[in-house]
Amino acid sequence: MYGYAGKLLFVDLSSGTVKVVDLDKSIINDFIGGFGGNVKLVAELSEPWVNPFSPRSYVALGVGPLVGTLAPGSSKISVVCRFPLTETFGFASSGGFFSVMMKAAGYDHVVITGRARKPVYLGILDGNVDLYDASDLWGMDVYQTTNALRRMHGSCGVLAIGKAGEKLVRFSVAVMDSCSSLGRGGLGAVLGAKNLKAIVARGEKGVEVADRRFLEKALSLIDRIRSGRMYKSWIKFGSMLGWEFRTGMIGGLPYDNWRRLMSEKEAESKFGPKVFIERVRKRVFACPSCPVGDRLTVNVEECGEICMHQFLGPAYAFGVRCQVGGGKEISYCYYLANKYGLDYVTLASTVELVRLLRERHVLKVDVDGSSGFEETVSLIKMISSREGLGDVLAEGPVFAARKLGGGLVERVIHVKGMDPQIDGRFIFGTEAFEEVVSPMGGHYISGLSPTLAFGSSVSKLRKFCVKIGVPPEALNRIFMPSFNVARMTRYVEDWYATLTSLGVCCRQQVAQSYSVMDLADLYTLATGVKRSSRELLRAGERSWNLLKLLNVREGFSRKDDIFPERWLKEPLTGCGTQLVLTDYYKVRRIGLKDAEKLLDDYYLERGWDPETGTPTEEKIRELKLTRIARKMGAIG
Repeated sequence: MYGYAGKLLFVDLSSGTVKVVDLDKSIINDFIGGFGGNVKLVAELSEPWVNPFSPRSYVALGVGPLVGTLAPGSSKISVVCRFPLTETFGFASSGGFFSVMMKAAGYDHVVITGRARKPVYLGILDGNVDLYDASDLWGMDVYQTTNALRRMHGSCGVLAIGKAGEKLVRFSVAVMDSCSSLGRGGLGAVLGAKNLKAIVARGEKGVEVADRRFLEKALSLIDRIRSGRMYKSWIKFGSMLGWEFRTGMIGGLPYDNWRRLMSEKEAESKFGPKVFIERVRKRVFACPSCPVGDRLTVNVEECGEICMHQFLGPAYAFGVRCQVGGGKEISYCYYLANKYGLDYVTLASTVELVRLLRERHVLKVDVDGSSGFEETVSLIKMISSREGLGDVLAEGPVFAARKLGGGLVERVIHVKGMDPQIDGRFIFGTEAFEEVVSPMGGHYISGLSPTLAFGSSVSKLRKFCVKIGVPPEALNRIFMPSFNVARMTRYVEDWYATLTSLGVCCRQQVAQSYSVMDLADLYTLATGVKRSSRELLRAGERSWNLLKLLNVREGFSRKDDIFPERWLKEPLTGCGTQLVLTDYYKVRRIGLKDAEKLLDDYYLERGWDPETGTPTEEKIRELKLTRIARKMGAIG
């Protein structure tokens, strides 16, 4: 089989059994693989209303047909499961060595269910699969676990959980190769509930492509990326290249539970691009097959040099929202979050909740330290161990606020239980709108487009839409009479689903050099199966609709696609300005009726029922999902 490894691995932790089967042709033909294949597998296997921590829950990991090839940025692994923070079915993806090793060991997908009687780790080693005793690893942090497994198994990819996952912290993550977090929303806790400490992958099988012209096509794309105007800047600054685009128009960054703006001048002096280059970054490196190399290492006094998958996100979470100080303090807090396996975005929301507790005098907050840095470090340790107040906070900001009372839950910004990373009042592009409509909650990555930067021209947005395969008739709906962010979001989601099903990175420095025609060429040359760009995008659309149907089955509908009330009713203040929710170009204010109209537009563009916000039977038939939708109980 070309492009694909051709095998699917089922692991039942309760019985301790593993089973290898041939990769189902429907996964290839209808869902491509990766993200889409995971959704299909979970939809067919999972039962309604199963708690994420139940032995009967399923976790599917998948790599697409381009993973392990020289296609630029093709080292993504995708995970689909029901997440404990939101109790929605959702997804996660990340790039690194582990994904390539899993493919090289001979597997496109790994499906895990059950609960081991004692801690175990899964070894996928040169085609041999077994469950190993992990009692000695239980209690170790992510770095210790990864190092111990590499001492035992040599050069291998490692996906591990830390103490937070073991303690079932609802916003714990798994960490891939000691660097890349995977599973915002609680994947670490899902694996912890299964007593699965880690997965180790090592393989020597190459990925065979059907046509030798694949190499020529891949190299041409690499040359395109390297000749790009911003290529050298991406390598030098990485994610910090987005600094001026995120702060330039407003001159500030949201913090204080999304109530105020920290001035750009203050933030830049502590952890801006110059500080990043001179005091934080030690060296840069790349994921396998990535020509950009925008990952970095930093020095942390406690352990020396560690990997960071990017700096802008941690700088915003820790530097702005947690107010820990400069680059050194941000790096240390990132190290601790990775060490214990915590999502730093929800962690920042939790730190802000604690400050709201103190402000409201709801209860005495006993946290060590008086500075933002000391407080954050203390809370990381308390939450990861579920000690004292940390036991409540480990349930996530919404649950904790509800339990603590005092009107706090109304002050926590969230969508379906997940705190957003982008405030729509700050910038309202496809990313902010995606946080409202994403089936898994306030997550923006599947809405990633040029609107992440302020002021992208209509011409630039149109070119992007053409590149990702938006039909001509839809372009008119998106841009006439004015830019409609909701209608564009539908096609950005399908683009993300297609990229991630193939195993290609969605980050701007890589994805911006691809078109859907490039993806179709690569797929055809890799697999030997002719697939048009339209067919690939239809597979992405099919996968997204099936993910939506999984959540429809669990009772989610339009009522849950809610604009945070604060976006609509309260200004974001600071830096001499007040920000309210407006359209992307900040021309027209968006009120409740406008927000509801945007939801209507999104559902109509998707072919969904605008009253329920769910796929219609006509759309289900069109996407050939009727059989699986009935089997999983999403429709009658």
